[in-house]
Amino acid sequence: MVHLDKCFGRMSLLDLRVQKLGLLRWRLVMHDLMFQCFMAKEENYPSFQQNICQTLHKFETMERLSLLELALWKAHIHNSNLFDNVEEAREYHILESQFDAKVF
Repeated sequence: MVHLDKCFGRMSLLDLRVQKLGLLRWRLVMHDLMFQCFMAKEENYPSFQQNICQTLHKFETMERLSLLELALWKAHIHNSNLFDNVEEAREYHILESQFDAKVF
């Protein structure tokens, strides 16, 4: 019973961070890992907890980096004087078929 109390307390704190993840797929992966932790034997709890924390950290880092990448891309578009906004950059491939907004 101590295992479940300890696991539930830790998982409820981690779930606050999980709910802030932007991708549904990441939230589902995290909830699956958390459920596996509840079902794990008490001696396996530390390894499950470590896996959950590492995976959550990885997802949070990926999300921060993708937001930074988006901000840098938008700044590049704004400073390039080629486009007035992001929508123009996304739609430019209609005028020039070789244009790739991701490369830009």
